[in-house]
Amino acid sequence: FVQYLIPFQFWRKIFWPIHTFVFEFNALTTDSLLFPTGNVISFALFASPLPTMVGVVKKKSVEEFQPYPYLATVMNCLFWVFYGTPFVHPHSTLVITINAVGLVMELCYLSLFLLYPNKDAKSKSKYPRVKLLATLLTELVVYAIVIVSVLKTCHTHPKRSEIVGVICIVFGLIMYGSPSLVMYKVITTRSVEFMPFWLSAASFSNGLIWMVYALLRFDLYILIANGGGALLGACQLVLYLCYRNATPKPKGGKELQLPVSQPSN
Repeated sequence: FVQYLIPFQFWRKIFWPIHTFVFEFNALTTDSLLFPTGNVISFALFASPLPTMVGVVKKKSVEEFQPYPYLATVMNCLFWVFYGTPFVHPHSTLVITINAVGLVMELCYLSLFLLYPNKDAKSKSKYPRVKLLATLLTELVVYAIVIVSVLKTCHTHPKRSEIVGVICIVFGLIMYGSPSLVMYKVITTRSVEFMPFWLSAASFSNGLIWMVYALLRFDLYILIANGGGALLGACQLVLYLCYRNATPKPKGGKELQLPVSQPSN
């Protein structure tokens, strides 16, 4: 009824500048603020296992550390790189760049498991080189099958984004959930010795920044994956605050470092 009283052009002159400002602000915020911030936080997250890996090189043994979190992160990064390609979800350069960097770093970490395996024959957590190589090969085969299947059977960007996005959510939550396995140990031992504060803080910050990115880009899949990551990171921080005063002095300076990823994205 109002449109008959006041010409349509009048409303257009009022609301179109607002509409334009919102979208320009989103683009400016994403490119100017989120791009460097997201890259820095995500890089810090991928680099969090570096102190542990330096110790591995010095001792020439991975000891009791397991490659599972790194293997999960490799799959997560692989699928997010595929998700960000023009074939699946165009204009997602940020998603590709940071996950490509994370992929290279995770492969470097896994190479140390091949160079310096646990030589303790009595160790129950020993992970053979052959098994690690077989797992990596299996991941690559699965990745290749998904790529070929998606490109051959889905011929639109929305459909490809939907399928690959769901896969990314699954592996993203697995990656973010890796350090959460330590939460049970923290509760039972009343000690945060094996759950570093900076790792939990980086996990929360990374999930949060990619949530903002997803909201500005209206990307549901990045939002769900990193929203779950931010929630898990927040739980770890709360747990750390609850048990920080009960932390004993680390024995031998050994601290569990587990990688967690993004993007993401």
